[in-house]
Amino acid sequence: MKKLLFLMMIALPLTFSWQGCATSTESMEDDTEIIDGSIKPERLVKKLEANRMKVRSLTGKGEMFVRTPEIDNSAFFQSIIKRPDSLNVNVYGPFGIELANVLVTEKDFRFYESLNNTLYTGSVDDVALQNIFKVDLAFEDLKDAFAGMVNLTSRLYIEPTEFRFEKGYFYLSYADSVSGNVVSYKIKLDGLNLEQYTIKGKKGEVLLDAKYSDFKKFGTIMLPRMIEVRSPRLNQSLKLNYESLEINTEPVIEFSPPSDATLIEY
Repeated sequence: MKKLLFLMMIALPLTFSWQGCATSTESMEDDTEIIDGSIKPERLVKKLEANRMKVRSLTGKGEMFVRTPEIDNSAFFQSIIKRPDSLNVNVYGPFGIELANVLVTEKDFRFYESLNNTLYTGSVDDVALQNIFKVDLAFEDLKDAFAGMVNLTSRLYIEPTEFRFEKGYFYLSYADSVSGNVVSYKIKLDGLNLEQYTIKGKKGEVLLDAKYSDFKKFGTIMLPRMIEVRSPRLNQSLKLNYESLEINTEPVIEFSPPSDATLIEY
């Protein structure tokens, strides 16, 4: 079960940040537009979303590190993310031995654990996921923090509670009137790299802190090869180190567990 939690806490949040298809946001953007510190916040968010929507698929290989009070482990992985809603992750141990294979869509997940020849299946919804992972954070916040490109769709028509430009960086913050949480973004002017994403509680405590670095350029798009996410209150941390990244290559997802695998449904 720990192996299931270990992989799924990485895989599931990535999936839904890639939901949706190209919209008018993309067609309205001009890649030659000069962005400087005087840009309006709504224009900046629109530009970031336009770049995100250009990524139709992403294939990556690298190493993941997970640390929780129960788990302190690492593994090699290969991931395929395809719009609108598919994610496939293979996890490998020493000598390239496949340990697990997970396929997640908008409606359900399938997780095959090779060593025990077990296939886990279930529906994807916030209640089910929180029952499995025991994570005391809204799934919407977790999924965005784990993704290399943060989904800002909900911010397109909302005025930030704070917006400033300082020493080459934009700082945006949005306060949630219901939960009292404050969500903040740190974006570098050069490349429009989103380098930090933070969620603080109403008392100012850090609930989640995500940092993105080692960016690689794909045309006008910059993607991080290093993703680090911490939840100090829960003593949890995740690190993804991509050794290679490719976008828009029309990858093929393969998920074919053995017919004699033990089936466990959630």
